[in-house]
Amino acid sequence: MSGSLYTLIPELQPFARELIRVASAAGLSPRITSTRRSTAEQARLYQRFLAGLSQYPVAPPGTSAHEYGFAFDLLIYDAGRLPELGRVWVNAGGVWGGAFNDPIHFEYPGFVKHAPAPQFWNTFERVANWASFLIPQLGVGTETQEERQTRQQRLAAALGIPPGIRQR
Repeated sequence: MSGSLYTLIPELQPFARELIRVASAAGLSPRITSTRRSTAEQARLYQRFLAGLSQYPVAPPGTSAHEYGFAFDLLIYDAGRLPELGRVWVNAGGVWGGAFNDPIHFEYPGFVKHAPAPQFWNTFERVANWASFLIPQLGVGTETQEERQTRQQRLAAALGIPPGIRQR
């Protein structure tokens, strides 16, 4: 399981960094705990969730935005202030997990949940997992280029990023 913002889709990375900057400026000591996950990692987390060993909900393997680089989990020093960060994220056009009892979950808009992967996929995934980080995920989401650009502009404006500025 990765905690690196570089494993997220490129469109999400500058906004995730900006949310971390906003949380840091507010003295919340933000910490990314999860970004992109393999299907095997998602399956392991899901089994822990089903066994009652997870504080937060976990989507079934094959259906999580984390598996496609569309989401990250963010912990802060004062968890009671997560709704504030969630409002910033939602006002910017993002999807906040607080709406579905997962307040540490921040997601890029436009992710389309897929049906759970067939059982045979887990075996294949164990063999080819390393390649999943090298091969771009195609066909995730249904947004047009124009819709994506509009969402990115809204997110940038809400987070205070000047138009035309691309953050690294």
